[in-house]
Amino acid sequence: MPTPRYEAELNALHDIVRQAVLSLLTDSQPVVKQTLMESGICDLCAFFGKEKANDVILSHIMTFLNDEDKNLRGAFYDNIAGVAGYVGWQASDILVPLLQQGFTDREEFVIAKAIRAVTILIELGHIKKPAVTEIVQETACYLCHPNLWVRHEICGMIATTARNLSAIDVQCKIMPAIGAFLKAPLIQVEKPHILLDCVHPPVPRQIFDSVLRFQDIHHFIRALEARSRVRSQTRQGALPQYEEMGQTLRNLFRRLSSEGLTDLIEMQLLAMNPFLISMKHKALQDLDDTASGNGRIVVSRKQVACHEYPLADKASKMPLDNRSSEGPTLASPASDAAITPLGAGGLAGSPASGAVVLGVPTATVSAATSLGEYTMPERNCWLERSSECRKDLESLTAKIKSRYNVLAISQRCSYDKLVTPYPPGWRMTGTLVAHLHEHSESVIKLASLRPHGSLFASGSIDGTVRLWDCSKLNGNQGVNKSRQVYSANTPIYALAACDSGQSLAVGGKDGSMLMMRIDRNSAKMTLQQALNQNDHKDGPVVDMHAYDQATQSVIVYATLYGGIVAWDTRMQHSAWRLQNELRHGVITTICADPTGSWLATGTSGGKHICWDLRFRLPIAEIKHPADSWIRKVACHPTEPSYLISASQSNNEVSVWNIETGQRQTVLWASPVAALSSASPSDPATTCGILSGVVDGSPFILTGSSDQRIRYWDITNPKNSSLKVPAANDNLADVAFNYGARLIDGSQVIEEQIISMASTGDSQQLRSSTEENPRSGPDMPTASHHDAITDLLMCKDKGQIYIASASRNGVIKLWK
Repeated sequence: MPTPRYEAELNALHDIVRQAVLSLLTDSQPVVKQTLMESGICDLCAFFGKEKANDVILSHIMTFLNDEDKNLRGAFYDNIAGVAGYVGWQASDILVPLLQQGFTDREEFVIAKAIRAVTILIELGHIKKPAVTEIVQETACYLCHPNLWVRHEICGMIATTARNLSAIDVQCKIMPAIGAFLKAPLIQVEKPHILLDCVHPPVPRQIFDSVLRFQDIHHFIRALEARSRVRSQTRQGALPQYEEMGQTLRNLFRRLSSEGLTDLIEMQLLAMNPFLISMKHKALQDLDDTASGNGRIVVSRKQVACHEYPLADKASKMPLDNRSSEGPTLASPASDAAITPLGAGGLAGSPASGAVVLGVPTATVSAATSLGEYTMPERNCWLERSSECRKDLESLTAKIKSRYNVLAISQRCSYDKLVTPYPPGWRMTGTLVAHLHEHSESVIKLASLRPHGSLFASGSIDGTVRLWDCSKLNGNQGVNKSRQVYSANTPIYALAACDSGQSLAVGGKDGSMLMMRIDRNSAKMTLQQALNQNDHKDGPVVDMHAYDQATQSVIVYATLYGGIVAWDTRMQHSAWRLQNELRHGVITTICADPTGSWLATGTSGGKHICWDLRFRLPIAEIKHPADSWIRKVACHPTEPSYLISASQSNNEVSVWNIETGQRQTVLWASPVAALSSASPSDPATTCGILSGVVDGSPFILTGSSDQRIRYWDITNPKNSSLKVPAANDNLADVAFNYGARLIDGSQVIEEQIISMASTGDSQQLRSSTEENPRSGPDMPTASHHDAITDLLMCKDKGQIYIASASRNGVIKLWK
């Protein structure tokens, strides 16, 4: 047999797939069409090629816009840009009318998706320049649309158009179209956020809906035009004398005026008149289709029943043995009475089986159900309707489950704040357990592999990452050494654990971000992923935080040039990206809410920027009164809307309320006056923060550049104390007292150093020491001899340990 040619086989395969695709695109349910659009339409275009993609795909999916399923119409606009990428710019004349049809859709989210599709096609160059300017001129009125997402999308489309056109085209064609909707002159049209800030306030939602509900929209538009002419002819300072209008219009304008109608809003509505008329016609057409009795059930809000309705009455169930054997006859009046119609749309219940038959007169249903005979059309209709309902129910169930998971995580985090790893009555005693000095330079970051676990990692300027086990450092071992070590050959700036403690993310000075796998049976870590930030022009990673949940494992890191990126470790690509404005200063530290709802950054300019991660927008900006460099931010142990922040100089730690921007509490350990901007000759800065809850009361442990570790009791400030003194502190000569007072509306917990008066016993002790000197050298102090850079809590067999890192490379473990 001759070998079949490749082209013949390929053409045969194309024909088979073409028939299958055409069957799905024409005969399947909207849910199937939507799934096809969202999952495989671009792959089909690549399979068919340019010519057949135009003939087979594009020519059929454009019919989806006539479907009543709003999700199907939305899926069309979500994927039309991908289809157009295969068809090419030649399809511009076909695409423009389809896109314009989406601008007047009944659903506002479909309008937003249509505008977004236009934005993508403009950026790809698939729409000709005359058509682009025409679309901008037509849709500029959506700058005053009451829907925020529509305004966002139209600003993005105008900004994209401005970037792709020359400066002359922008000034001659774009600016005249949008000028009436701007409250201030604008130069940088290519920046959407600036454009959105310069737009007039939108039409109020209540007014917009009232206009759409009005019956005679043409009469209303003519009235707006007449009122606009009167205002243009009235001299400045005089009241316009409007013409008389009918009682219906007079009542409408009276109601709109009570809802806030102004001359500016009238101008905005007049600019939107083509879209208002089109949307009104579509709404009237839907009402006509509903009243035509085409077998469809339209359930409005007023018709929704909030209780269960029995479709079948078990007591009136008719036995099948009583059926007539002589042929189809009408049922008896008793059986007719047993069937309860549910509405005027032709929906009735069957006492024999509890089935639902759509679009069939009641008498016919009675006869058919009493005889147990169901014709094929009714059966198919019922099965298809049942399938759609089941799909909708599954989609709704999945959505509610996702919301419940978020709520459960939030409740679990709130519960975890009360059920803490610290036992009742726990206090740090300041007893040294282990002295670790394997790092040769400053230790920048400590990270626990698992919350409240025994393993933790340290990253240092010497370029190494070391893994420690506090269960091996409790004083019972002969040698204290790290379990694993990895040399990155670049100073380490950031560190975070992910994948349930099985991996470690490391950020280096050279712009690299490394993902390392921890093998507990080996003495070395294995490099798993490597990402170079210099390729993205972001600069090195300055800080990072891990979201490690059952459904995702994401590393959120901040870069030197203001980028905030979420890196999905499982998919190995960025999940989302935010950009911090450099006018706020360089990002120095970040912290994130455990539920993944918000993230806060601290900058070198003294700014705290809080981001809503659900919408990825900045929601709060808190400025330090002295513009001090923010060294560390952390979440509050009990208040979900509070932020702990350590700033440069004066050992100042503030607790900020993100919602109000007010400073609630200040921890002050400086000799200068509290809350003053002056600095002592040798200023100290808090670099390490560790918060927790003991006996229901929050506390904060701080480690600072003065080599001291302090315990701050927020509820009872007098219980605060110095836990680890500096190397040169003599506690026999000085005492550290703590008290609270109210300054400028904030609770200030202040440290006071009091010199102890020399007593007879202390003088006698000194003289005896001088007469009888010690044999051998003095024991070295347990304190740090350099600035403390970070703090961490670890736990082993119920014993709490506090790890502290310092600038000279030493890590100490305390009880």
